[in-house]
Parts: sequence; structure tokens; C-alpha cells
Amino acid sequence: FDGSLSTYLKYVESLKDKVDSGSATAKIISENEDVVRIMTIHKSKGLDFKVVIIPFCEWDVDKKSGRFKNVLWCVPTEAPFDELPLLPVEYASGLAETIFAENYLDELMHQYIDNLNVAYVAFTRARHELICFAPLADKAPESVEKIKSLSGLMHFSFNYSTDAPSSDQLTCNFNNNTATFCIGEPFE
Repeated sequence: FDGSLSTYLKYVESLKDKVDSGSATAKIISENEDVVRIMTIHKSKGLDFKVVIIPFCEWDVDKKSGRFKNVLWCVPTEAPFDELPLLPVEYASGLAETIFAENYLDELMHQYIDNLNVAYVAFTRARHELICFAPLADKAPESVEKIKSLSGLMHFSFNYSTDAPSSDQLTCNFNNNTATFCIGEPFE
């Protein structure tokens, strides 16, 4: 194995072929062996590792799209809608300007919290070193309201100082030229 991505992908494809043909075997590996483990963030919950690499540290903090439409079930309080006990309303940012604004903002807050909780789980699995790869926009979001993704939140946090004690630590450890955030020393 020469360490290149293309060789690794060919290796993974060969494993897939073995699984598909029924000729695959699995070696049981001790928890103490020096190996790379690939898992979802959800599967990593409760575990910790010396080094964690998050290769695609990017997801929307407000899910408005996907294969299925998001529907809010609202209890209408204004006529003529209040004649119905529940009303299905398509989740979209335009709801913020309607009689369903409270329902929309409540769902938006819950989605932000859910996504920040996933990020928390991902970021706290590493005992010594955390490496994240995230796309860098041409410019950081100008305000909290314009943050649409996890990478946008990180970019915003690294570029804008606030009165919070940790703010200077974030901004002074981000290198805009290399688009890297480093604090501490790499684990050896």
C-alpha cells in the first residue's frame, strides 16, 4: 500500500467485491491494536481515540432540503386556519414572516441545537489531536444570522472577535493564509 488515495480506494473496492461474492473474511482485531477505525459520528458517541480525523466536516445547520420535504405540524391560532386541530406546513425560511413564525423559529432552534450536538460529539472524541477538513468559503459569514453550515460557523468563529474570553484564542490561532486553525502541538 503506497498511501495514495487512489490505491486506498482500489483496495476498498476490492473488499467490496469480496463481500459481494461471499469470499470476504474478517479478522477480529483487539481494541489495543494500532489501526484506523472508520465510523459515523453517531457510532463514535461515548468512545475516545488518540487522534480523530473528520474528513468531511461540513453539513447544513438548518435542514431545509433533502429527499423528503420537511413538514411542520402546527396548531393554528388564527382564522380561518384555527378551525383545524393541526395543519401541515412546509418547512421553509419564508415561514418566519407568517402566522407560523413561532413554529418555524422553534424548529430552526432545535435543528441548530441538534447539529451543534453532533459537532460536539465529533469534536470531543479525540484525546490528543483533532483534524478536520472543511471547505472554506471565499469570506466568512458577516453575522450569526448568515451562518448556514458547520464550516460557516467555524469560519465565522475564527474570524470575528467578541467579548467572550475564548474569542481571542480562536482568532489568534487561525491562519488566514493557510486556512488552518492550530492550537497546541501535534501528538506523536
